[in-house]
Amino acid sequence: MKLDMNTVLKDFNDKPLVWSENGVEITLRKIFTDSLLNVTKSSQNETGTLKYDRYKLATIINCSDKPDLSIDDLKKLKDYVGEMYLPLIVGVVWDIIDNIGNDDT
Repeated sequence: MKLDMNTVLKDFNDKPLVWSENGVEITLRKIFTDSLLNVTKSSQNETGTLKYDRYKLATIINCSDKPDLSIDDLKKLKDYVGEMYLPLIVGVVWDIIDNIGNDDT
């Protein structure tokens, strides 16, 4: 399933979400790569193989504007985003993933 990594996340008023420290718009690519490459409490004890798998998925996302992601990849991304981010980001990202194919994403 293809997903546009340059998609800018939007709030309830359809305004772009931006990083508070620099005003840069928040994209799916940034959320996905950060959630894959950062360590959270539950990922601290992951095996090297799992960490490498996360790195490879982050590389695919970083190198393509519309990577072809499997259902398993999307599930993992939802899990990692859900673990790392606050409810607004989680909700927006999960809605985008859940609606693949229902719009121009």
